[in-house]
Amino acid sequence: MNPRMSAIVGSFQVLWIYYGLLIQSRPVIAWNIVAVLVNSLSVCAYAYFVRLEKRRH
Repeated sequence: MNPRMSAIVGSFQVLWIYYGLLIQSRPVIAWNIVAVLVNSLSVCAYAYFVRLEKRRH
């Protein structure tokens, strides 16, 4: 898991949401919002477990 890669993917997902708004496609908007949320949760989980691992050592 690389946070930089997650940031890149998140940026493209935001662009897809913008594209969905431009073409007024609810499925494109909805599924990319879901993808942004999942991506955010994975980054938060990564940060949490990195902090947890640093406390142990």
